[in-house]
Amino acid sequence: MRITRSMVVGIAAIILGITAFAYQGFSMQTTAGGQNIWQVPPMVATAMLLAAGVVLVTAEARTIWLKVQPPGRK
Repeated sequence: MRITRSMVVGIAAIILGITAFAYQGFSMQTTAGGQNIWQVPPMVATAMLLAAGVVLVTAEARTIWLKVQPPGRK
């Protein structure tokens, strides 16, 4: 199977997510309009990173798998 850029990004996100879980997560802050600051709990941000990596890898693997299948089988 060929590894694409999406899969590399997904694998990197999975590795960062696992590492963040091992080190008790990291925090994310977003500023909207310079006034409001939203803080995402560290474990939620870590879970989001891990989930995004899994989704990227599985979606790209499925796309590649469907391209390899003979016509008529899906």
